[in-house]
Amino acid sequence: MGTPPRDVNAEAAARLAGFQTHGGILEFLRIATLRIAAADAVEADRWIDAEALSAVLARSGATAEDVAHAVSQYPVERLHGEPVDELRWAYPRTEAHRVLADKMLDAMGRAGVAPPAEPRRLDGVIAEGLRCGWMAAHSAWVLGSFAESLEEVFRHGGGNGFGEEVMALRQQGRHALRWCAEYCADRLVVVHGMDPAEALRVAMEFARGWDEPLGLPEDLFPPRYVP
Repeated sequence: MGTPPRDVNAEAAARLAGFQTHGGILEFLRIATLRIAAADAVEADRWIDAEALSAVLARSGATAEDVAHAVSQYPVERLHGEPVDELRWAYPRTEAHRVLADKMLDAMGRAGVAPPAEPRRLDGVIAEGLRCGWMAAHSAWVLGSFAESLEEVFRHGGGNGFGEEVMALRQQGRHALRWCAEYCADRLVVVHGMDPAEALRVAMEFARGWDEPLGLPEDLFPPRYVP
């Protein structure tokens, strides 16, 4: 018997159980990993229904509440007889997506990694990068905002004793960014066949440098088709 393939989404969910960070960020990362697991299932079957998708996500050990939330928030596209083989979710789709795709290619260049030549593989890596940036930017941006608010209070003399809390929030932001990059790197290796050392370099570039969260879920995940 061969070694079963790694389930990087389940591994990430398990690691979150011991991840020390702000409760709201922990909840966001938990739902984000479920959305990425849902994207994998949707890529395999664009017509997967909500019940089957829920069953896939439940196998990761997620709570029923988290599964229901992830499925309810996952983007859906209603089709009325269009040929599915001509509909492919891919970057770039709009001018905004082209700008983001260029940023992903720049990140790969900074990491010293050549992008895949085959268009569909390139789309997949760009999508991974955008999701990684979305997760990391949201986490670091929120924690950074909390830290800046406390610093402002501290600066004006009303935040006596907040200095250590500010430092802790900034450290949590760095840890969250690293967590997102390592999760992305695992996916680049397992899903896209990238060399592990290259994958981590690329993922760190994907994760950092964003001042605010990237896009909305409907921009970052292939929609599930429904009649």
